Amino acid sequence: MGKRTILLLALFVLLVLVYWLARSREPVVKKDRPFVEVDSAAVNRLAVVYGRDSVSLGRRDDGWWIEYPIQYPATQKTVCDAVGKLGGMNIESLITDSPANFPKYEVDEVGVRVHVFQEKAAKPVGFIVGKNASDYQHTYLRRSGENDVWLVKGSYRNVFSKGLKDWRDRTITDLPMDSAKRVELIYPKETITLAWEDSVWKVQAGAKSFEGEKPLVDRLLRLLCKLNTVDFLDTLGTVSFASPEVVIRAQITGHEPLELKLVPLDESGEKYVLEKTGTRTHFIIYKATATTLMKKAEDFRSESKAKKEEILKKK
Repeated sequence: MGKRTILLLALFVLLVLVYWLARSREPVVKKDRPFVEVDSAAVNRLAVVYGRDSVSLGRRDDGWWIEYPIQYPATQKTVCDAVGKLGGMNIESLITDSPANFPKYEVDEVGVRVHVFQEKAAKPVGFIVGKNASDYQHTYLRRSGENDVWLVKGSYRNVFSKGLKDWRDRTITDLPMDSAKRVELIYPKETITLAWEDSVWKVQAGAKSFEGEKPLVDRLLRLLCKLNTVDFLDTLGTVSFASPEVVIRAQITGHEPLELKLVPLDESGEKYVLEKTGTRTHFIIYKATATTLMKKAEDFRSESKAKKEEILKKK
């Protein structure tokens, strides 16, 4: 055997040895194993830090509540979806164990810090949600206190990257429209009353009295009974309810009387502030929503009937 052949064999053996050593140092990762050991049914508290927002959520007898930085009902679906995702976080592969790479995958201070508390668990489960992978079907995550960055099946960034207002329940009213029996629209110079009597809506506005068109009244009731906020105003500042543009009072069978007040948020009038009697905050709604609520008496009369009455008056 020539020297050249011996050298080539030696080089081949060396390459095989280098390859084997490199592979032997790679951690053995079992795919599809859970990223965190969490029983979704046992989760009773969730703490999320995203950017400047730090939110703590707790499960009570009547559902999930925000417990910090304010006490307020949480959006049940949003919280339940987040908690439900915890049990489905399965590892795809190990990406890196170098802290120098944390910024690349946003598993540093840029990421979303999550702590999960479970009933009877000695300590919470903590992890950092990094950015989504390029396919948007995987996410980079890192357990708190560990260096390993994992590629996990599923898109979780948007599930947890929420500010305080995103966790808050945006419901203003959630009432059965068909149970409405009386609505008052109280303006500074006029009061309009809608009363459900003898299976018709009777409209009274000063000396005017007529039967309202049910589909037109239903438009108001549909919004009034299922009303959501755009944002919250916990501190009124310069906003005053001393002279509201309208006060809306409604009687809904089986529920407490409803009272809403509306004023413009600022001079632009593009948004309105809504005060609901008995609530701990104020709500912001768009001008279009406010306009739909602030009906006039003629808005409940069909155009054909209005024209017919106008003709009769001229005669």
